[in-house]
Amino acid sequence: MMSLDALLGHWCCLDQHFSFITVCVRVSTIIIKPSQLAIICLSLAEYVAEAFTYECPPSSDILKVIGITTVGELELETRKAYSRKETHKSCFQ
Repeated sequence: MMSLDALLGHWCCLDQHFSFITVCVRVSTIIIKPSQLAIICLSLAEYVAEAFTYECPPSSDILKVIGITTVGELELETRKAYSRKETHKSCFQ
């Protein structure tokens, strides 16, 4: 039979590892993924706006509008994809 100290030490070790994993997942979800999406959408906005304003640099307002529109469209498509996935999942069960 394990002693209480050994048992508590084991649980403390597991708690430390799982809390670290939980923190990494939360940081990834809350900070890294939205930042990646913003960088991609703003880069796309710059390329799109550059095609229409080749003689002068595009204003930051135009870049923001195109970036926000891109984020909205991506969110809409993601929700549609998840709803289709749920529909197919329910059909095969």
